[in-house]
Amino acid sequence: VLVLITGSLAPTVALPATVTIPLPANADVHAVARISTTNTLVDDIVFEESDGAVTLTTPDSRFRVEYYLPYEQSGEERSFAADWVFPFAVASVTVNVQEPAAATNFAISPAPQSVTTGQDGLTYHLLAPQTLAAGQPLEFDLTYTLADNVLTVETATEGDTASAPPASEP
Repeated sequence: VLVLITGSLAPTVALPATVTIPLPANADVHAVARISTTNTLVDDIVFEESDGAVTLTTPDSRFRVEYYLPYEQSGEERSFAADWVFPFAVASVTVNVQEPAAATNFAISPAPQSVTTGQDGLTYHLLAPQTLAAGQPLEFDLTYTLADNVLTVETATEGDTASAPPASEP
């Protein structure tokens, strides 16, 4: 499962800012970037992985951390349980789950606030925004059936933007 964390610092935070994001023990970091004022991902920031976290220093108020987590598999059934705890308060967190293109019987709990089709033709499940106190967990579970071990990126046609969620991301 590819996890994308897009963070926005409070306007009162002095820049450049150093941010530490806790990671699950089995996370495999893929990319760390800042999001410029022109809404462009730029991977020129310094970051370090240690002690179950990634620490980055960004000159911009927005950033992205991408990492992979394993899912559970039993035959054709797949499941993923998120249980993330941040040691700091989060003013607003929104979870947007991209349904695998070849999945059937997709279910997510809690129930999504909305289900939409993105510009890439994929289905997205948007959970209701939450405010989290320091130490309060962010939890959700999903299950689906996948008859073939086909990655969504392998089913995308030329011109698709399979990594782009619907325009609801802040």
